[in-house]
Amino acid sequence: MNKPLLPLAIKPLKLGEVKPAGWLKNQLITQANGLSGHLDEFWPDVMDSGWIGGVAEGWERFPYWLDGVVPLAYLLESQELIRKVEKYISYILDHQQKDGWFGPTKWGKEPSYDPWPIMVLCKALIQYYEISKNEKVIRALVKYYHKLDQILTRLTLGDSWAYMRWMDGVWGIHWLIDNITEDSFEIAFLMTLAEKLMNQGYDWKTHFTDFYYTHMRKDPFSMAIYGKNGNFDENKTRIHDLRSHVVNNAMGIKASTIWSRQSGSDYDKQMILTGIRILDKYHGQATGMFSGDEHLAGKNPSQGTELCAVVEYLFSLETAPLIIGCNSDTVTLIDRMEKVCFNALPATFLSDMWSHQYDQQVNQIQANRVKKPIYTTNGKDSNIYGLEPNFGCCTANMHQGWPKFVEYGFWGKDDEGLVCLAYAPNKITTIISTKTGEIPIEIDEITDYPFKNAINFKIHLGDSTEFSLKFRIPEWSSHSIIRINQEPSILCETGEFINLSRTWNNGDEITLTLSMDIILERRYNDSLSVMRGPLLFAHNPKEEHRELKRWSKVAALRKDEISIPPQVKDWEVFPISPWEYALLEPIEFKVFEIKENIEIFQSFNNVHPPIKIKLKAVRLENWLVEFEAAAPPPTSPVRKSGKIEEIELIPYGCTNIRIAEFPTLKSENSNSYKD
Repeated sequence: MNKPLLPLAIKPLKLGEVKPAGWLKNQLITQANGLSGHLDEFWPDVMDSGWIGGVAEGWERFPYWLDGVVPLAYLLESQELIRKVEKYISYILDHQQKDGWFGPTKWGKEPSYDPWPIMVLCKALIQYYEISKNEKVIRALVKYYHKLDQILTRLTLGDSWAYMRWMDGVWGIHWLIDNITEDSFEIAFLMTLAEKLMNQGYDWKTHFTDFYYTHMRKDPFSMAIYGKNGNFDENKTRIHDLRSHVVNNAMGIKASTIWSRQSGSDYDKQMILTGIRILDKYHGQATGMFSGDEHLAGKNPSQGTELCAVVEYLFSLETAPLIIGCNSDTVTLIDRMEKVCFNALPATFLSDMWSHQYDQQVNQIQANRVKKPIYTTNGKDSNIYGLEPNFGCCTANMHQGWPKFVEYGFWGKDDEGLVCLAYAPNKITTIISTKTGEIPIEIDEITDYPFKNAINFKIHLGDSTEFSLKFRIPEWSSHSIIRINQEPSILCETGEFINLSRTWNNGDEITLTLSMDIILERRYNDSLSVMRGPLLFAHNPKEEHRELKRWSKVAALRKDEISIPPQVKDWEVFPISPWEYALLEPIEFKVFEIKENIEIFQSFNNVHPPIKIKLKAVRLENWLVEFEAAAPPPTSPVRKSGKIEEIELIPYGCTNIRIAEFPTLKSENSNSYKD
């Protein structure tokens, strides 16, 4: 008999039980007003998708879009988006094939069944069910999984995207098991199906424990891979394309942790932390991401990172803590999640979210249309801001980033009460189990975090009730205190959860204050990055935007006219002031919190950044442009090159072009510098 599926250590709240507020709500509104809310009106691969009866792409793109727009619609309670979601999901459910398969198949001598896009669709359906309670979703999923079992028995996953991404399929199956409480036959079947997916899928555990991809591709115009010690490996190109692929690694990092619910192995559970350490060691970037301009590309801050990898890495970092529970490992994971979400995610969009990049660079001195030889494989459009630069997968997949951060990242439940994971302004409305029964609770989380360090919680209850509230104390906060009402402050242990178990009353208030010291991180060639709390800071040179293309039409597979919103444009961005600065050591800085900018904050932008840091730097003459990108930072300490200036750093996520890994120069190297 199969072992039972281990329960989640932290149960996520259902979609809609956490609602964004403050600057975070403004961010989601910006997203809904941008490409996310309008792609189905003009972009053929969504508007005319095969998934909804059209003749355009019928593979992953419509499920990708739906996977982000479903939570976006309900988090904002946008009736326009909700109507779209309900229309499209109803069509997909009503057109499920009689044998259980979802969506289109490619017909030759026989249907071609690919489980990968349906793994994405299942995530969208699960989110829809959580708020709609439409039992048709459960019946459709069960029917599909029986068909999938038949397919895997006959065809197996083979060498495919589904082979690499099996863990997302298992995640959906495990969710269904969690929500089928009485049918022991179906639970046993689903456990066996999940095991079949895992056995046919790629071995991510070995991938990270015996890591092969320690070097980037040396020849960006070749499809060959360089692995350990830079050795040339010509005969395994196809399989290495999949295994070194940046998005696969961003997804695969959670594979063993997802599987640990079924294996029962603590070793499996911890594998995501091993994966993070490995990717940081060989490909880590200052944003908390790892490089991958299609394939893993080393630590040079001028290498790119694909937007799809950012949002998939976030989903991995959001799901793993729910399995691991309230301990220091989860603090590490949520710290990383916040770092990626508050830096890498917003930086890859223009502030109105009508344009995005395929690849972003930590040291990005220009975003222009040109083949950058520094990249592993990506083309000339991958660094511009636009509708579908380089390839349309990110246009389809980018939408899940912010909504799932709200949905999965903030709050959860354990056996004792509520768990607060990440921080940002929001409101929760849920029901928790206590010794006296099920009670409704509301909590207002009022904060300007991550731009400011105080987080206030106000509790709304009917009757006074005993339960637990757990709060994460980040590893970067050296001195953290928490205060309940007017009681004495409690000193919190860094890198752990603090558990406040007591009888709570209506109107109780909690204030968590985190120290946000400036932290300097040594990076590539002994360069420095500047962190404050979860925020990375960057120098943003003055910039010029050049319009490349205004999309008056797209290649729609229909005869009628399509109205393209005027905001749909492709842009290049160039610097019009110096970018090539070295920071003066010892680092002396001034921090300016601009309260009024936080209050009007609509999105991450460089016109009204919510916080600034000023410090001293020297412009270098020998830091040049190389391969259409900033050359690697000159090895620190550099020699003197110019006079001392004061430069300004703003949050990385507010920038379009930037330097965020700086060479350094010691002030004692020269006595001739003058302020």
